Amino acid sequence: MNFKAVKPQARRAKVLLIGEAGVGKSHASLTFPNPAVIDAEGSADWFADRFKFIAVPTKSYADVRDLVKSVREGRVKCDTLVIDSLTSIYNGLVNAATMERQKQGSEDLRPLDWGRIKRKFSSLLDELYNQLPMNVVCVGWIKPEYAKPGDKVNGKAVSANDLVKIGETFDGDRKTQYAFDFIFKVTGNDGKKTQAVVWKSRSGQLKQGQTIADFSWKTLEKLLPNGETTYHGMTDEEQETRDEGVLDAKDPPPQPTSAKSADTAASRESGRKAVMAFATQNAIPDEWRHEVSMAFCGAASTKDLDTAGLRRLYKWLTNLDKARAGETWSAESFTAWLQYSVDEANAG
Repeated sequence: MNFKAVKPQARRAKVLLIGEAGVGKSHASLTFPNPAVIDAEGSADWFADRFKFIAVPTKSYADVRDLVKSVREGRVKCDTLVIDSLTSIYNGLVNAATMERQKQGSEDLRPLDWGRIKRKFSSLLDELYNQLPMNVVCVGWIKPEYAKPGDKVNGKAVSANDLVKIGETFDGDRKTQYAFDFIFKVTGNDGKKTQAVVWKSRSGQLKQGQTIADFSWKTLEKLLPNGETTYHGMTDEEQETRDEGVLDAKDPPPQPTSAKSADTAASRESGRKAVMAFATQNAIPDEWRHEVSMAFCGAASTKDLDTAGLRRLYKWLTNLDKARAGETWSAESFTAWLQYSVDEANAG
């Protein structure tokens, strides 16, 4: 591959509209040209007297992927694809995973479940952004954003039992906001005009925090660059094809630089004893230890870990104990910490 000069190319609007219920998100999405609506809320018909559009009522992830494919392949004639709402699609994935767990006698999702949900949702976002040569407008719910345990807010450390609001965010996977060029928080609609605040803009002509008194398609129409071809980044499918086999390639055997780095029976036994002693001294339940080990080391039992894996498990158990800060956690608090930690590790 070679670097080459980048020239202006045609862009389509990739937009996320978030806000409270009833503020005008759906109304604003339908101002975009020739829309086809995936109606996960089942409410599109309320706008049929004001806008002309086509729609399919479904919140099934499988249906959504089939419909997006139909749009991408030109079997659906539209200039804008609207998903209303993206939060409902995400919640559908969570509900499906929860039902599977309930069949196994459990109510709680595991980190591996969350990983599967994230991969499926991320794959949908990738297709919407990189593979659809038309405008994409997704509507989303909004929720409070809270500080995580250990954060400092106003100079005070947040405990696991505190709920300290630090802002608002999209109600769904927290990485969603990276997948759009424009994000607007819709704040109200008086029946004629929709008010919105700019949360994100890749255009130099809109500034974060800017208030738009009359938001619609016209707000963005003149901001989109034009060119001879339509630009898109590398898709997940293209990346997977390019990198196929990379993780299967055999690396040269590691050369230990010291007795500490060598993976021997003695070092593994020492590591297991250190892990078990730390877990016992700090009252970390066996189930939590197994969950942490599975999430970050790929195996639930210490007997299945090499020396490096045991060190990694010890580090994460230390992180867990620091996050608890001497408090007694519920299973829900532990699950929230583990999910957040897995997200952070994947992002890194």
